Amino acid sequence: MITFKHISVADCQVIMQSNTRARMIDIRDLAHFNAGHVEASYHFQEDTFAAFLEKVKWDDPIIVICYRGNSSQIFAQQLSDLGYLNVYNLMGGYTAWKTMTI
Repeated sequence: MITFKHISVADCQVIMQSNTRARMIDIRDLAHFNAGHVEASYHFQEDTFAAFLEKVKWDDPIIVICYRGNSSQIFAQQLSDLGYLNVYNLMGGYTAWKTMTI
């Protein structure tokens, strides 16, 4: 059962601008993250992720981003399975973000 939502870049921007508790998790590898990323995003790293989640409330919006929006679906589902209530997958991933925000 899918418990996360797919959102567009425009919807993502609305969530990020309207909710100061919104978090974006970028699951791309570090080299791609360093080459370019959404300014407010957090780069996923296994060794620091538990500390990151301690700062996130169960009902905070969490947006997951990857290259094109495919791998992030798996990660979004895992967060939903952990009990997070407002999990989103950015459709088109960083590729769409970069195209839509130029």
